[in-house]
Amino acid sequence: AIPSLAIDMPVTDVGVADTGQMELPTDPAVAGWYRYGADATSTSGRILIAAHVDAVDYPIGPLARLRDVPAGEVVRLTAADGTSREFVVQSLTYYEKTSLPTAELFERGGPSALVLVTCGGPFDSQTGHYRDNVVAVAVPR
Repeated sequence: AIPSLAIDMPVTDVGVADTGQMELPTDPAVAGWYRYGADATSTSGRILIAAHVDAVDYPIGPLARLRDVPAGEVVRLTAADGTSREFVVQSLTYYEKTSLPTAELFERGGPSALVLVTCGGPFDSQTGHYRDNVVAVAVPR
């Protein structure tokens, strides 16, 4: 949850699609947690959560507001067992999808961090996709 942006979403576990990319729930109101990485209770590695900005037959999702999250903003992550942790946003970066630093964002070791990802930038009506990914990285508070 990012209270200041009124973002509070359910999260479901996801894996890898046949395309080799991270699966995402079809509904932009539901975020996907990458189940092969760190989870909400992990003390190391990247907890990666992503959601669509929008989709055919669905309204714009809450994570569309991720582009407005300022550095220093508090993000609360609640685990399935009800325990919660707080993270502080350190950076917000737009990456062209072709240059997304996947090894860094999906890192399983190293310091704990929460990585939030959605689409952004210009929309290409020919491909039906946004050009960029919006990535917020937050560290434990």
